[in-house]
Amino acid sequence: MVTNTQAIADLQKRRLNEFRESLPCVYRFFDRERFPRPKIADRIIEEWQSLEEKHEGSPFADCYRPGLILFGESRKGKTQLACELAKQAIKAHESQADARFISAVEWAAEASKKAKACDLDGWAHSLVKFAWRDDCDPGIIIIDDLDKLRCTAVVQSELFGLIEKITANDLRLIVTTNVSGDDLCKKFSSEFGSAIVSRLREFCVPVDFGMEGIP
Repeated sequence: MVTNTQAIADLQKRRLNEFRESLPCVYRFFDRERFPRPKIADRIIEEWQSLEEKHEGSPFADCYRPGLILFGESRKGKTQLACELAKQAIKAHESQADARFISAVEWAAEASKKAKACDLDGWAHSLVKFAWRDDCDPGIIIIDDLDKLRCTAVVQSELFGLIEKITANDLRLIVTTNVSGDDLCKKFSSEFGSAIVSRLREFCVPVDFGMEGIP
């Protein structure tokens, strides 16, 4: 006889394995001893694990559905940390969370391809369709290297729609980028730039990986 506890554990294991398999190899495993900014990692992991407490001083205290914008120069561990946070959410006690990893560059290329084939609608919904599953708690979407995508009109429109779907369905969003909000805004047209960045700021806590004094 399979108990409810065992069923949840099996589901967690399956979802964790599926998420790991979807990641580029370099991001499948997290080693704190080799992490380039260990104090940032320790601080964010601690805060992420205690989201429900909303304790005073937490950077997540005033955020409705806490997400993250991890920004700073390359090779500082932003994507590695984002993937580790998603894994921890899946493994959390009695959680049935799920997670998706999206490379912004690959996503933009696919959006352009689908637009040319007039096949955008079904494809766009498929990325977040797990949000409507009865057996899934609010999950996590990682959008990696947001500042690197090719910003055509179609891509910008679809990106705004994707972020809208994520936030409207109460999912946690983790974004990695090399630039801060104002510079990120300049990557897009005036029609979409401020709208995209303001939505990210509303639902995500910024973490600067270039902070001096934090190794």
